[in-house]
Amino acid sequence: MTEDLVGAPPPRVLHDMPITDPEEILVLTYTSDLPFVEDVCVRQARARGARVTIVYDADRVEPGFSSGAGPVTDYVPVPVVCRSGGAFHPKLVVIASPTDAMISIGSGNATAQGWHHSAEVWTHLRIDGPTVPVIVEDLAAWLRRLPDHLWITPLGRERLHRVADLLTTRPTRPEPDEPLLLTNDRQPILDQIPGPDGPVDWLGIASPFFDPPADALAMMLTKIMPNAVDILLTRDAQADPSRLQSVLDRVGTVRITQPTTSRYHHGKVFEWWSGPSGTLVTGSANCTRAALLRSMADERGNCELALLQQVTESVLDAVEVVEADLDELPLRVPDRPAQAVPAVRVLAAHVLTEPDRIEIAVLVATGPVPDHLIIDIAGTAVNAVHVGTDGLIHTYRLAHEPGDLARTITVRADDGGLLGTALVIDVHSALSRARHPSPLEQYSFPELLGDEEQMQALLESLHRLAEVLPPRADDDESSVARQRRRTRVEEDIRRAVGSAMLDLALARSRTPAPPGGDSGGELQGDDAPETGDKQQPAGEQGGPPLSAAAAIQAQNERQRAYARQWFQRLVEQSAQWSLAAQLASFRSLLMAVGGGLWTHPQDWTWLVYDGLTSLWYAEEEDTLAHEHAALSAVGLIALRHGVLAGETDSELAANFDERLAEFREYGEWILGAPNEAYESYARELSGYTLGPRFTAANIRSDMAWLLDRNELDDALDALYDIPGTVERATDGAVVVRTTKDAKRMAISVLDRLSDFPNTHVAVYAQTEVHGWWDRRQRRLILAEPVPAGWRATVWRNLMAGIAGLGSNRALPPPSETTIVANPAEAWAKMGKH
Repeated sequence: MTEDLVGAPPPRVLHDMPITDPEEILVLTYTSDLPFVEDVCVRQARARGARVTIVYDADRVEPGFSSGAGPVTDYVPVPVVCRSGGAFHPKLVVIASPTDAMISIGSGNATAQGWHHSAEVWTHLRIDGPTVPVIVEDLAAWLRRLPDHLWITPLGRERLHRVADLLTTRPTRPEPDEPLLLTNDRQPILDQIPGPDGPVDWLGIASPFFDPPADALAMMLTKIMPNAVDILLTRDAQADPSRLQSVLDRVGTVRITQPTTSRYHHGKVFEWWSGPSGTLVTGSANCTRAALLRSMADERGNCELALLQQVTESVLDAVEVVEADLDELPLRVPDRPAQAVPAVRVLAAHVLTEPDRIEIAVLVATGPVPDHLIIDIAGTAVNAVHVGTDGLIHTYRLAHEPGDLARTITVRADDGGLLGTALVIDVHSALSRARHPSPLEQYSFPELLGDEEQMQALLESLHRLAEVLPPRADDDESSVARQRRRTRVEEDIRRAVGSAMLDLALARSRTPAPPGGDSGGELQGDDAPETGDKQQPAGEQGGPPLSAAAAIQAQNERQRAYARQWFQRLVEQSAQWSLAAQLASFRSLLMAVGGGLWTHPQDWTWLVYDGLTSLWYAEEEDTLAHEHAALSAVGLIALRHGVLAGETDSELAANFDERLAEFREYGEWILGAPNEAYESYARELSGYTLGPRFTAANIRSDMAWLLDRNELDDALDALYDIPGTVERATDGAVVVRTTKDAKRMAISVLDRLSDFPNTHVAVYAQTEVHGWWDRRQRRLILAEPVPAGWRATVWRNLMAGIAGLGSNRALPPPSETTIVANPAEAWAKMGKH
């Protein structure tokens, strides 16, 4: 382990990831802020291909629950409840492979407060040799025993056992001076602390919580028998000052200190010294009865984890402090209100396969066990039947065909009473490991734009995505079969390159939700948390996620030039890729365009055209049809914007018209994509380059307008230079209003619309002229009013066409002239034969 990671908070360790090929990452915490953990832990873990398991107290998950849409697919959240009624309170991070491990034991909860803002104490143990020390074997044994003291799902038990097995693949060999692991599943922590061999000069304690009678402090003093005591009290420490003082009066010399900064000191430290020799206890245990004096077999005993080690330097001496008067400190005195224990807790909803089903785990502490549960799925209430019991945990199951599920589901009892909300976990996906995780697992796409090494890695990942081919189609066209195929497609991609690349292709947001609540998440009293107690502030939160526009603006010209070349290579190399890879590559191109990587439209329109063409002609995959249609539409509207805004390029304009004509043949398919697909692919594309109107609603509206038009409408747009107005009537006729000569204007317009034979053109000026021109038959028909009605005139075999007849060429003698009642009769007599 490098020197800069000594004592570092878990996000630093996870970011640097000292383990080369980790298989498992396990986090044990009291309070959990899942969106925060997803951002700082899961992303880094999945970037290395590791499975992630987060075990936390079921009553202490932060508001916000979890970010994103759809079931959790990247990690396994495991809410637990101590059978003793105490708090599940350990702070542990394990990063493990069969040949290497990093074990971190500390004081901080997996929240923004605990892993970032608060002052915490962490000990990191790197285990990279051919053998493991005894502490690793002890930790693995504790992980195996732990489920027997918890109300935990079978999946959670399996996850703990898997990490324990991974830690013990190497033989054990005791090491000199290795730390001693302290757990309280069998006996209280204080009972495991050896008494001093001789007189103790001083005892130092830092704990943000003391039980109201200060019994734990009294027992610690009795066991250690120090000559002097230092108590470090952070701001808002919780203790009864009078009782604390009464216990401290037993010691000869007492010093009360507080940190000089306003930072919340959440670390728990017990250290005592005899001359130059020191003993240090750190970890999760506060100076309370529930933490130090009770085991998990005792009523309301917490689950705690600590380390005891010999030291030569004081941890507490490293904290800048000032002496304080206990009576003057702003301590919080717990009023110890009666703690209501929920009768029923909904622990989890697991999406399982073979057969496809959802299983809901419910902990029923008191009261009747529901005969069945009522689950709301996509607005439909369905029943989940009771299928199993493990102590107080009851499992309910409902058959569920593969399909879209929300991140959470609402669970009600058989009488309709609300039981709670369950986080939905796709177990198969969460336990899978990506063979070649893309850099998007750790960095957002905008964050990669200025990094040449990461962009090259992204290109390689896109190539790997292109190698993932959809399963062979069968004859089963049922919705269930299609959804199974979709699930298979997504799982194959996830296994190959990770979830982040899948999210890029399918335009799923990976933006983490802001951490909810206070994030401090620590015990508020002796035995259990008090929900009404004052909470610690989380500190300032990070700003919004980096956008492509902000990332590009921050780049220098060399970085922008490299990125432009990178996208040029991407478009060239992706021409024959699979549909999923086309979706990912073309979406990334549009994000760069929307972010302003190119200054002028003519610099990017051909790239977008080529990328759109490759996407349009990609081999169809029915399960990705909505994404295919929506992104194609977004790309076409972006291309149209560039064509209209850039310099005139007749070749590009003609190519656009050809592509639009093809889109019109599949108009129903294009507009059949749901609004959510349009919104996902249009997200964050509006701005300086594509304009503020480049939103999903406007894209769909513009697309519908373009598809409703035909090539004649496009040709009419080219008549912008006609003096007057040009529009189409409801009957399809082209209506021109002008002050010029009506007959010559009619001939001029008919000539410019010669690709649309026999189009009815009506010109209104001082007089009225109607005309039809068929270039193939070389026939011109004109009708104009006369006193007797309408004079209909036809010219046949105009071999030279009608070009120029609208200006300076004289009309030749007509082939036939007759009087009719109206222009329609003129067409009926002369045009339909």
